Amino acid sequence: MRPGSLLLTAGLLATCAEYVPDCANNRLKIVSVSVVPPSECSVSDGAITAAVQGGQPPFSYWLDDNKVDLPLTRVAAGRYHLRVADYRGCSDTTTVAILAPSTARWKDDLQPIFTTRCAKAGCHVGTGRGDFSKLEDVLDNLKAVRHRVYTRSMPQDSPLDEAMVRRIICWIDSGAKE
Repeated sequence: MRPGSLLLTAGLLATCAEYVPDCANNRLKIVSVSVVPPSECSVSDGAITAAVQGGQPPFSYWLDDNKVDLPLTRVAAGRYHLRVADYRGCSDTTTVAILAPSTARWKDDLQPIFTTRCAKAGCHVGTGRGDFSKLEDVLDNLKAVRHRVYTRSMPQDSPLDEAMVRRIICWIDSGAKE
């Protein structure tokens, strides 16, 4: 090689497809989540913030697969998956349950829905599956009722609108008060 010349050798060390971040060292972990619940089930005025430990900033946040900035405001009552990822792609996920007080009451708000939509012959009247026009029968089946309303599999013949679903879920999550 002559004086004043430079020999460079370049090579590809790894392709993007081969890159695997070392997440075991300096592991990213969500260490706390703070929630300000909404003032009521039908209002989206709650908030979420989280604290992380480890990882390499900057951090990115997702709430149910939607990228968000924390603190997150204008949050409704519900169950969410919060995921935090660092710049390497290492991540941690937690479930966040945000409960809000329900103003719904059985006799005035929910019994009419259950009576007209669920307490029907062949469904929840005369079948041994509980009479859903009665509070005690709904309370005896609360976990199943919540799941079936949430998954929209109940009632079978006349779907509930979104407001009814939210009202029922909020009432159950708030303690199913009379």
